[in-house]
Amino acid sequence: MVFRFTVPFGILLAGSAAHTGAAQTLDRLLTDPDEIAAQCGGQASAGEPLFQENCAACHSLTVEGDQSKGPHLAGLYGRAAGGVADYDYVSDLPGRDVTWEGDTLRPFLSGETGIEGHPVIEPEQVRRDLLTYVRIHTRPAPPAPEEVEVPADVLAMSGDAEYGAYLAGDCVSCHNAAAEATGMETIYGRGVETFLTLMYQYKARAIGTETMQLYATSLGDDEMAALAAYFEGADS
Repeated sequence: MVFRFTVPFGILLAGSAAHTGAAQTLDRLLTDPDEIAAQCGGQASAGEPLFQENCAACHSLTVEGDQSKGPHLAGLYGRAAGGVADYDYVSDLPGRDVTWEGDTLRPFLSGETGIEGHPVIEPEQVRRDLLTYVRIHTRPAPPAPEEVEVPADVLAMSGDAEYGAYLAGDCVSCHNAAAEATGMETIYGRGVETFLTLMYQYKARAIGTETMQLYATSLGDDEMAALAAYFEGADS
């Protein structure tokens, strides 16, 4: 799956690596809260009070927040240490040559850097909960619809319309003749490219409701191609 974005990504703060020690995957397109929680291994609801207690006094999750005590965390995941413009960093801060992700944040959260006054977050599960909360609540801003592009190899797929008819049950429970009579947009008779573009826009959170965004995220390219092939020729 490939998206084309021409605007900067926001933050995607990685959770700690699994107990096996495997490195966290940097995935700036990950936006599904359930997928984020699964990858980070924590619970956002448990992490929120941890953030308020340990982090909020110095760090904002948005660029608009107060930076009098610490740099904002927006854009942290994948950002070089010391990368917030116009913030006066301590010159000898440890780890200035790292890129922030789960493994590089661990020393700061576990107290290994020995920075005076920096809270120590432990045990491991508590760190996971904290990072899950931060990552979910600082997901990248969605792109504009026109900035989302369906990959050429997906557009070239020959979708299985019969399989699409099987999958369509989830769609027609809402997108049906009765709903269309009340103003809901029809999905029947759409061209394949138009249908796939809409699905990719949902997947990127560029359009639609959270329900549609999560549904699109759950589909693979072959499933979207199958649905596109079915709805192109189906009658409502």
